Amino acid sequence: MDIFTQKKCFIRTIIGLAAVNIALTVFGWIHFSAESHSNPPPKTQDLATLLTILKKELQLTPHQVEKIETLRADYFTQEKGLLYLVQSKRDSMNVEMFLKTTDPILMKALAERLAEHKVQLEMLRYEQSKMFKAICTPEQLDKFGNLVKDIRRYFKSDEPPQK
Repeated sequence: MDIFTQKKCFIRTIIGLAAVNIALTVFGWIHFSAESHSNPPPKTQDLATLLTILKKELQLTPHQVEKIETLRADYFTQEKGLLYLVQSKRDSMNVEMFLKTTDPILMKALAERLAEHKVQLEMLRYEQSKMFKAICTPEQLDKFGNLVKDIRRYFKSDEPPQK
């Protein structure tokens, strides 16, 4: 092989490797983005674990436990519906983003609808927290404030909350 043929082969190899690198990067970004944004609701066993932790740490009465279980059940269905809407709007945006021609007006409308559902979700969580506060005593709320970080860490990983 002469030097020009070797150089052409070398350039083609570099271009091919660059294309593979770009493709893998895009695939990884899409996969990571979809994984990091999907926050499935906690499993039933996790909710039972949370209730056990709250019962023990906050020294909840049986009546309070019953009210909190009812509260969580009532809000869980609403939360699940809103999480589904958020995910479906996000999926619609992803499909639209990667079309040959993307309509910016449609993208803005999809983003606004997504934001509306996220606001509804956060307001639902706020309403739930108000109801929770009404169930607990001021002393229990003080203890709960200290537990929040540990509880969040527990639901983001498989570690039990620290005492």
